[in-house]
Amino acid sequence: MKNIFLAGVAAGALAISAAVANPAEKTASGPVYEPSQAAQMIAPVAVTTKEDSALLAEQQFAAADSNADGSIDAHEFAAFVADAAKASAGLPSAPDDNSATADEAFKAIAKDDMKISKEELVEARAQSFKAADADGDKALDALEQQRFASLVAAKPDQSGEH
Repeated sequence: MKNIFLAGVAAGALAISAAVANPAEKTASGPVYEPSQAAQMIAPVAVTTKEDSALLAEQQFAAADSNADGSIDAHEFAAFVADAAKASAGLPSAPDDNSATADEAFKAIAKDDMKISKEELVEARAQSFKAADADGDKALDALEQQRFASLVAAKPDQSGEH
């Protein structure tokens, strides 16, 4: 029963992440749904391998780099976190009181230059994967997947600075 529930949660989170990371294109007649793109998205709670965490980072980077300049600034990151938090509301992987704020997460990932490169985000997700892999078997079980999702979740800043 637990596996069925977790599979359902993962599928729901996957669909939500797909919508956040790759919104539908708009045409003159309205948005166009592209299921082949949605099927390729991965949600934080669905990560089971280090390769999955790298894929998640690449997808998050593409979604967050809204001006496509090859880096994520504080404003882009804050907007991405706000959208992701809204999309994951009510799911087990949603940010909670223990989650870092967008500003805290940004500073931890961006380092001194205050911009996040794709490589920095991949490395941050790899570190979260390592921290979540409690038994060190290089694969996340259901409980470890939830831990990973909580480690990568950030909550929107309340200060309104970004």
